[in-house]
Amino acid sequence: MAVELPSHPPALFPTLGNDATDMVSTLRSTAPVLPHRLTPLDHRSSHAEHTARPRAKSSGPIPPIRQRTRTLSSLAANPRHPPFLRAAKQPRVLAMLLACSSWATAWALFNTCRDIRDFIYCPELRDVILSRFVPDYAACLRVSDPRRLTKVPIALTELNTLMISRAMPLHRFPMHALTCVSGLLPNVDDLEREETRKLTTFALVHTRFVLLLQSLAHSSILSPPPEQHELTLRLRPEPRLRQLNFPPPLSHKSASEPSPVSRGRKNSVGSRKSSDSVRSDTTSLVTRSLSRPANRLSIFRTGSKAPPPPASEPRSLRHYTSGWRHALQRASGSFSDDEWGRKKPLERAHRRLASVNLSSGSSSLSSPSPPFSRDSTVESSPIRRDVSTHDLSLATQRTRAPILRVFVPCTEMERDDEEGSIAQCEDQLYDAGLWPYLSLGDIVCNFGYVPPASPDVSDGSLPDATREIVSRSTWLLFDGRRLVPYSPPESLPLSDPTMLPSPFYFIHIIPPLSDPLFTVRGFPACDDIPQLTLVTVSAKVRSPHSPLGYALVKKSAWTARVWRRVAQDDEMGQGWQGEWILEADGTLEGQRILVNCLRGVTGPYRQWQIVREKCAGDRLYLRLIKTFASKRSTISRLTNHASQMTV
Repeated sequence: MAVELPSHPPALFPTLGNDATDMVSTLRSTAPVLPHRLTPLDHRSSHAEHTARPRAKSSGPIPPIRQRTRTLSSLAANPRHPPFLRAAKQPRVLAMLLACSSWATAWALFNTCRDIRDFIYCPELRDVILSRFVPDYAACLRVSDPRRLTKVPIALTELNTLMISRAMPLHRFPMHALTCVSGLLPNVDDLEREETRKLTTFALVHTRFVLLLQSLAHSSILSPPPEQHELTLRLRPEPRLRQLNFPPPLSHKSASEPSPVSRGRKNSVGSRKSSDSVRSDTTSLVTRSLSRPANRLSIFRTGSKAPPPPASEPRSLRHYTSGWRHALQRASGSFSDDEWGRKKPLERAHRRLASVNLSSGSSSLSSPSPPFSRDSTVESSPIRRDVSTHDLSLATQRTRAPILRVFVPCTEMERDDEEGSIAQCEDQLYDAGLWPYLSLGDIVCNFGYVPPASPDVSDGSLPDATREIVSRSTWLLFDGRRLVPYSPPESLPLSDPTMLPSPFYFIHIIPPLSDPLFTVRGFPACDDIPQLTLVTVSAKVRSPHSPLGYALVKKSAWTARVWRRVAQDDEMGQGWQGEWILEADGTLEGQRILVNCLRGVTGPYRQWQIVREKCAGDRLYLRLIKTFASKRSTISRLTNHASQMTV
């Protein structure tokens, strides 16, 4: 089918009107009509036109068919930013929208368009999002200082990964690590490799948000609120005694009681029945009194009348109650406010120690609270015993070391070569971009570490000391340059622990009955004049004849009492400021050691113990455990002794 084209094409724009609609109609009227191929449906429609009854023709002209055109009015009707997007960019509107939305709903909202996904890169909108879904982020944000804040980059996908990891039980990490280290085949299948990659991502994302909360908390210039619990339960091994609630007496004298003769008749008639009923009623009453301590009324009460006190108390009951009452007083009264006194709160450092330059390290602000303010000062939320140490909400404390996560399946934490497990943990942190944000004293927990099975000690082949070493937990500490293993209650593997924000920086990973230990060559010089006193102290000595394994002995010791001040630009953490009491042997050598340590004299390595029971308020009690003599000094001492013997 040929198409005849006009010899002279018509003018495309015969007239240029002011309206864009005239232009479009002109183009439509002058455009040539090209033939098209008929489909079977078109054939049926053409056949129906021939067979159908003809319609009556209208006298007027047929109006042209109006088609949708992209004119200027249509472009103006579809703006680039819809009204919802403009409203969601307001922080208050977004906060109200997320307050009534779960994470699943919010994640669906963030995936609608790119503009909403970019909310996480806007500082104001990012704070709104993280305050809604990250625990304690809003509390840290209120006290943070933007000028001192170290910004840790966060992406929206990482927030989604954090929400998934928080809903996942932690036992999946060691279970999968046990599967990896116990595999017989050297090759790893794709499913196991994918599971390892997923768990590694979960651990590193948790670490990123811990560092984010730490940067917010340590940028504050305010002192954290005090905390006044949990230390007594850590220090005392005695279990908490439940107070017994005895039922009221089964009979008592009253004005309305019958005479003894009539009472004797009634008791003689139904003695067996009353004894059975009284026994059952007494048992049910004891059960109800233990389950509901507040309801202590007798079953014989009438209305709201309370039962009278018992007439007399048996001698055996007095001995029993006095025993558990004295035990309860010993468990709760040894740490009273009267014994320790109340001190004026001190200021703590507000800066977090930098990992790049240790000389510019600083510490955090904290305000001690009597009693035990040094040991129990925390951030905005107190430590709850039902919360795990790995919980994200505990990362907001400035006087406790944060616990970071990595996942490297292994059975030994060693640094033999570059392929060791510790080196792999460092590589994970470096590849994730988290290594520059580490600070001195950060704890790294390898969730893939599966300690070797402890040997069978049922036959007594291993001593108690070896059995204790096998059961210790192994952590990794950042010493400013690398990760070093640490198994509490060993001495801290840090060259200068006084740079930490607090003396009790690792108290949450130390066993309850242990005191922190650290080894230093000396302390910074103190301006205060020490007060030396010769006292008598009690010490524990191992004894195989004692049922507890040790015996208490009294010995003489020298104590030096000083007041140490810490300036803002000092390398020592502000948590170490306060009254220091140093204890050494009651000899002339012990006295000389205390004087040299307070003068800032650098000597051999000495191990010190922080006695938690004697630390209260702004008081820090340090006890000298032992001195490590160097080989050079030992050889020189032996040489001098040999020369004197020769002379």
